[in-house]
Amino acid sequence: MDMTPTHINELIQKKLVIIVIAHENEQVLAAQVENIHFFNPEAGILLYNGGPNPDFGKNVNIWSFPHSHPLKAGIIAPGMWEIMKWLEEIGAGYEYLMSLDHDVMFVKHGFQPFLDEVMAESDSMGWRLENNRDHDFSLPVRNMMNEWHLWQPVFRTDGFLTYFNPGQVYRHDIVRRMLAHVDHAAVDHLFGITEAAALEEVFFVTLAMACGGRVREYPEGAKYNDMVRWGENVTFESVQRHRDHPYYYWIHPVKGDKLLEMHQLLLPKPEPIPSALPAPRPTALRRKRMRRKRLLKRPLLRRRLKRRKLKLGLRSRKRTIKKLAKKPLRSRSATKQKTAKPKKRTKLG
Repeated sequence: MDMTPTHINELIQKKLVIIVIAHENEQVLAAQVENIHFFNPEAGILLYNGGPNPDFGKNVNIWSFPHSHPLKAGIIAPGMWEIMKWLEEIGAGYEYLMSLDHDVMFVKHGFQPFLDEVMAESDSMGWRLENNRDHDFSLPVRNMMNEWHLWQPVFRTDGFLTYFNPGQVYRHDIVRRMLAHVDHAAVDHLFGITEAAALEEVFFVTLAMACGGRVREYPEGAKYNDMVRWGENVTFESVQRHRDHPYYYWIHPVKGDKLLEMHQLLLPKPEPIPSALPAPRPTALRRKRMRRKRLLKRPLLRRRLKRRKLKLGLRSRKRTIKKLAKKPLRSRSATKQKTAKPKKRTKLG
């Protein structure tokens, strides 16, 4: 989505600005952006389009950095550096600036308050903070050592630090000091000729240290684990196990179709639609309904009573038959004589 003056006005008021550097598969980008919006509704999200397609991301609900251009494979540091400079030009008032790759997702709310707490005494934070002396075997260190004679005059330090790239966070104050510390023409020239893959893992944290910044690591962020690592995709089973951990708010990596699947699993399940309540009935209809219910119950009682009566009736009939059998039979004429009433005498008789 192209930036407009209205969008810029909204962006400069955000406390947390999240940079997403991507260049392919808008469907995956749309799912990632929806995920970030859902778990960080207060954040501003900015896309750096590092690919050759200038229209990439225009159909997604994310602000596009207006000066994006293709980046070298494995070297995305120029993207974040250019956004840092541009945010100063437009007068952005952010407190935290965070960088994400195309394969990062959030898993719960509360990231901004988390930053307020853990970065209260820090200027930058990243995963797996290391130095070149103790970790000379790592890929970013080895690549930078090949070009250290070019970059050392920029930093003006004896050594350098590294962060694992996704999830680096920098306070606005240290960003201003970083921008003021270097010769921009020299940095832009080096960005154009460098071959140091993963340069973004060295450049920003070393520059923050060179400016006297207080650099720190994510709590318990010294190692790869089931939520943040290099290599295989993070699984939903891992998310379920570690989601409630107080320090884990995002995961890496989740790529391509796996990101789409994870997005659906992380979304809240829709609540069942309540059935429509019956319309209020008039009093007469309500009474009729209650009367009908009572009548439906009565046949059961009637059947029971009828059965009882039949049983009692059969018993009484049997008793009557037994009594009659004991008595001697009389002729019909005798019975009539006995039962005939005597005639009344008259005065003439």
